[in-house]
Formats: sequence, C-alpha cells, structure tokens
Amino acid sequence: MINHIEKYIGTISHGSKSDSGSQYKLNIAAIPSSPNRDLKTYITLGLSKHDLNYKSRFEILFVCSLKYDENQIFPFLRWLAETIIENKKNPSSGAGCLFA
Repeated sequence: MINHIEKYIGTISHGSKSDSGSQYKLNIAAIPSSPNRDLKTYITLGLSKHDLNYKSRFEILFVCSLKYDENQIFPFLRWLAETIIENKKNPSSGAGCLFA
C-alpha cells in the first residue's frame, strides 16, 4: 500500500503510529502536498484491514492547511478511523449514518 500511496499521492515524510496497547493497529502518514505547499495530506494506514460490512476496503485521505496543528490532526484521524471500525459503517453511506 505504501508504494501505491507514494506513487499516486507523494512521498511520506513522517507519521504517527498507534500505541502498542491500542485495540486497533492504525497509523497515520503525512505527505507534503505539491504543487500547493500550503497544504499537507494525511492518510490512514490500517483501516482497510478491517471488515466494515462494505464491498470495498478504504483508507481516510485528509488534506488541510499547514496552519492546523498536526498534533490535533493525528488523534482526530485515529478517532475517526476507530469510530468507523467500531460502528462498521462507511462514512459516505449518508449523512448521520456514521454516528447513528
């Protein structure tokens, strides 16, 4: 998966690993965006290993301005991925479905 990400999105510069005691093995990778250097791309690694009762496997791709604190982005994406796993719901399956 890393080769695919780096081929189509960009080279991973760094990331955040899940804690050793974490229930889910989810990592977050950070990729400097180009051509717009004011943005950074984040992608989950590990969400696609979970059966979410959906016909396809997926990861979360998140692009935001560099002005946002990465120390808040990593836990937010981890929380979102864990919520999707726990609820076994695809976030694109309709408004409110993720938390219903």
